[in-house]
Amino acid sequence: MQKAVVFDLDGTLLDTLYDIKEAVNYALVSRNFRPCTTDEVRTYVGNGLRKAVERAVLAHGGTEADVEGCLNVMLRYYRNNPSVNTRSYPGMGELLLDLQARGIPMGVLTNKDEDIAQLLMRVHFPSVRFTFVRGRRPSSPLKPDAGLTLSVLEEAGIDRRNVVFVGDSEVDYRTAANIGAPALLVSYGFRDAEVLAGLCPLYLAGNVEMLSKALYSVLFD
Repeated sequence: MQKAVVFDLDGTLLDTLYDIKEAVNYALVSRNFRPCTTDEVRTYVGNGLRKAVERAVLAHGGTEADVEGCLNVMLRYYRNNPSVNTRSYPGMGELLLDLQARGIPMGVLTNKDEDIAQLLMRVHFPSVRFTFVRGRRPSSPLKPDAGLTLSVLEEAGIDRRNVVFVGDSEVDYRTAANIGAPALLVSYGFRDAEVLAGLCPLYLAGNVEMLSKALYSVLFD
């Protein structure tokens, strides 16, 4: 059967951390909270931009009442500056184009707001034809929700039994586990290798070259 790959976005396809950090800090400073360090932001991301802002606000002395205002400021800034420092990981563009040439369907499933996710894919991978780029939508669950994952795959005409998930976090591992799919995790993203190794993924890749070898092994064995 034809296998397919579903990628996470932040920390897997693209290094978006610094642009997220700038947007979060712009919002925090606008409300007189101290800015975040890069390491702090790294721990806040993974469950969508709203959750990242909420974690930042609460960790920096704010309350739940401050979250909505900071989120609105953050999103306005980020939508205007989504790719100032964002870069694809070395070798990722070549990997995606090679998978495309081999006829492997590819999708992106992220907790980032969908309009921003789709913009980033157009900017950084303009020649890659993704079967879907699905992000956060209003009133929709987020990863690792099994219902969300299954509905996205069904809409795309992809059998869940043929899916390989690639991500960089516990959320991505649980997303795959919730539908019984294998997970390939990468330690070059936003989580430490030690934490990811403890999840016992099918493979743990330290760079895109290692990820390529692991994917080819799974897809073409």
